[in-house]
Amino acid sequence: MSELTEAQPPEPDTGVRRIGVWGATQSGKSTFLSALYIATARSPRDLRIYGINTDSTEFLVRNTHLLNAQRLFPQGTVLDSRLSWDLAMTTPAPARGLLGRRKTATVSQVFRLELNDTPGLDFAAVPADPATPVRRNRLDIGGSTSVEDYLAQCDGIVLLIDPLRERDLGDAHEYFHGTLLRLAQRNLAGTSGRRLGQYIAVCVTKYDEQFVYEFARDNGYQMYSDTDPYVFPRVHGDDGKRFLLDLCKGSERSDVTLVTNALDHFFEPDRVRFFVTSSIGFYVNESGQFDEDDYNNVVPRTGDITLGKYGIRGQVIPINVVEPLEWLGRSVAAGRLAP
Repeated sequence: MSELTEAQPPEPDTGVRRIGVWGATQSGKSTFLSALYIATARSPRDLRIYGINTDSTEFLVRNTHLLNAQRLFPQGTVLDSRLSWDLAMTTPAPARGLLGRRKTATVSQVFRLELNDTPGLDFAAVPADPATPVRRNRLDIGGSTSVEDYLAQCDGIVLLIDPLRERDLGDAHEYFHGTLLRLAQRNLAGTSGRRLGQYIAVCVTKYDEQFVYEFARDNGYQMYSDTDPYVFPRVHGDDGKRFLLDLCKGSERSDVTLVTNALDHFFEPDRVRFFVTSSIGFYVNESGQFDEDDYNNVVPRTGDITLGKYGIRGQVIPINVVEPLEWLGRSVAAGRLAP
């Protein structure tokens, strides 16, 4: 039978899929989520994000104001209750048509994006002091659920990796492997070699930072899009994994290959994609364009540094913040609806 590719009228999808946010302390989770409303508002695509309770809405209101109006970074998130947002989008997905022929359907769907953080080393696989009883790698969903139990219920996962922290401290694997192994025990034990089924969007953060940007520029990783109104450079998605490995290759501390190899081993290859992201983007000049000689959008702050040592110089124009979630949406829709 021939394959039909024409777009069909939107079909409602009432099932709420879940997207979890996973990453080490200081990997940029709070800033990434705070920039998400700005990213969806700037996007020409059919996207909406809104809180499902007052605390979640106020998180967006407060931190959007910090970023966009006060030009300040959100403080690291330490929470006692769940923050949840619905991200509504329209995505294409394969479906079965008349006489068994395949067609492309446009599906309106909603994803539940959730964050719960605990302080610092509560994410680590083992405690820093061997005399201290081992703390589970926790994300306190609902007060008692471990991060692996939570992620096991998710259709998609956003995994944040701070490449500067990884070069300096090399602890991404420490915050990753304990959860991964417990997730595998929970979902794969007795399944005869299956892999984990979640889709993983790996976000390599802080692309706007000088070292990260200049490494991309000087090593041939940058590309430009004709459709980008600000003419920002980007790292192509197909190069994201290689870029992270090359960026960390000269560090004596980094073991990021253990993370990338584990993703290869435990998840289906087509369910993992890398994105090089910046929550605030580059500085744009008076003509509203990127200038490679004047791109730094982070500046030192003077005065009251209780609000942070660094501020934001100009407009917040996120890079690859909404795209990982769009990819997760398309992927989950295709995976759920494919015959």
